Amino acid sequence: KHLIFKEVLKIINNAVSNNSIIDEKNFIPSYEENENYIIVNMMPKKNKMKNIIGNMRLHFEKSSYLIHRIEIIDNNSDITTIILSDICINHEIDKSLFNF
Repeated sequence: KHLIFKEVLKIINNAVSNNSIIDEKNFIPSYEENENYIIVNMMPKKNKMKNIIGNMRLHFEKSSYLIHRIEIIDNNSDITTIILSDICINHEIDKSLFNF
């Protein structure tokens, strides 16, 4: 299960750092859309990942192109959903938070 969340963290990190969110090295992407979302289905390529998940679905809001929801569907058809809310873009962060 840790492998799944490692991939999710990579996706979120790539989104924040302006890199490509879609990892075509490790996943086969396909696309669909509905009224509110562009949905990227990501099927794992590698057997190690295939043994854990069947698909990962990224939901991007059409109005902002920001990722709103990540669904992880495992091989038992159980779904883990991560919802991103209260997203702030380029929000100023107090420098004192970085004093270690």
